Amino acid sequence: MHDDLELIPQNTYVLRVRGDDGQTHYGAIRVTLLGTDQAGLALMIFDWAYQLQPGSPELAPHPMPTR
Repeated sequence: MHDDLELIPQNTYVLRVRGDDGQTHYGAIRVTLLGTDQAGLALMIFDWAYQLQPGSPELAPHPMPTR
């Protein structure tokens, strides 16, 4: 199932994906600009990052604080 997702500029979206190694990796996409180009076609500019090593804290989600 594929659902459309509204992208909002200046928001970051975190992705959890299964890598070629079968392990969970994380990625992040930060939408910088949504607009149109000179031809009127939709345009998105974004920054991205991908966790190359599973288990690396670089892009791993932070654990929920315990109370």
